[in-house]
Amino acid sequence: MRFLIAPTSRTTGRALERLVKERGATKGEVCYGVRSADGDALNARAGGSKLLQLQMLQRANVPVPPLRLAAPSEEDFGLWPVWYARRAQHHGGTDIAVACQADEAAWRLQAGWAYFTARIPIMREVRVWATAGRLGVHHLGTFSKDMANPAAFRRTGRNNKNGFAFNVIPKADIPRDAVSITQRALEALGLDFGATDMVEDYDGAWRVLEVNTAPGSAPSHDGRARQCVRLLADHITNWSKTL
Repeated sequence: MRFLIAPTSRTTGRALERLVKERGATKGEVCYGVRSADGDALNARAGGSKLLQLQMLQRANVPVPPLRLAAPSEEDFGLWPVWYARRAQHHGGTDIAVACQADEAAWRLQAGWAYFTARIPIMREVRVWATAGRLGVHHLGTFSKDMANPAAFRRTGRNNKNGFAFNVIPKADIPRDAVSITQRALEALGLDFGATDMVEDYDGAWRVLEVNTAPGSAPSHDGRARQCVRLLADHITNWSKTL
């Protein structure tokens, strides 16, 4: 059993590897946030460009925020007043730059940003862990992303460094539409597991911001994400034993 693990998720990836091997799995290759040329590897299509991911989801009719490769037009700004300039590769939202009018967007492109997504007014944001493909369709857990430390909100983006924390959503309150869209997203990207970051707007519509192919299980997840890792380890072990 071989694991390929992204440097940004080494702690969770190593924990998953340890759990799988403790369960007796010996065969197969698992990609945790890293692509593999071996098409037989589990999650071989992990990692890669976030822009390409959004484009693939869009082509598969999975709901994502409005996306532009060129600078958004004045008409675009009339519909969506704020646009985020993004890098093709990014982690933790540190690449986000704001454009509030068309000429600012054009300048962002000249300064090296790759594409734009419209800012969605957010009613709530969730992360859904799930499996698909060769691991079968399973929901592992859903978390809300909530403000825990407003004093840390110094940058654009909802993540742990900006004061947000993940809190488990009780089974009875899990948004089933978000779980269903997560499965569609994993299938569209050819993934065997992942965790989608999704937002619900004030009209009740869900959109996928990204699919994490190496989700972390940091303390900000209130400890429950570790249960997701254990469940994922069970499914990977079962897959390995069929090889």
